[in-house]
Amino acid sequence: PEALSLIAEFYFSHGYYQQALSSFALVTELVSPGADIYQKMGHARQKLGDYEGAVVDYERAEMLDATSDWTLRRLARCYMALHRPEEALERLRILDSRRPDSAATALNIGRCLVELERYDEAVAAYYKSEYLDNKSAKALRPLAWCLLMAGDLHQAGKYYERVIAETVPTPEDYLNMGHLKLAEGKFSEAMNFYSLNISARNGGENATGTAHKAAVDGFIADMREDAKYLRRIGVDADLVPLLTDAILYGDK
Repeated sequence: PEALSLIAEFYFSHGYYQQALSSFALVTELVSPGADIYQKMGHARQKLGDYEGAVVDYERAEMLDATSDWTLRRLARCYMALHRPEEALERLRILDSRRPDSAATALNIGRCLVELERYDEAVAAYYKSEYLDNKSAKALRPLAWCLLMAGDLHQAGKYYERVIAETVPTPEDYLNMGHLKLAEGKFSEAMNFYSLNISARNGGENATGTAHKAAVDGFIADMREDAKYLRRIGVDADLVPLLTDAILYGDK
């Protein structure tokens, strides 16, 4: 067992995760493993993209040592990768109770709550993350989106303005700002932001031929995908195709 452990540790430390797993598995057959062995096996599986297997190992490590923040963080990440937000949230809440000053934990709590569509709670988590890490813009976009989904249009607008002013705006930023203006009944401003969304995609209006068509098709697909969100904030879904036509053909 001692020799196998040394071999496993060597493989693990040099990033040979498949070989490390095989060696650690042999060790577990010969001795009663501690939490550290299962932690390393879980980490190796996670690195190899086997999140289901990593969860099994991390849960074993958690049973042997429930005090390890390291295990909880990685277990939460695997649950999130597997779209199991309830279980991820449970571990993140424990981490938050132990270290309430962690902006990263608050950010991940927000992500879980968004996946669960619990936007009001997500807003609180993102506010906390932004407060703890006000030099980073990591919380700005998700906070703006959650405020929009929670129906707080005024605050959502303030944060989207910050996103556009303080970061490099993405096509999605312009799309969401368009949704916000549409919910406010400001149709002209909404159309302007939707046009900016098209322009920001692969050259958009400055492109020709295939590139421009791809930008337009991407915009139309996103509008269809976001119809459920528009309904949530009080926008009549029947407006979407009419607005899209107005943007695409209004100048013709």
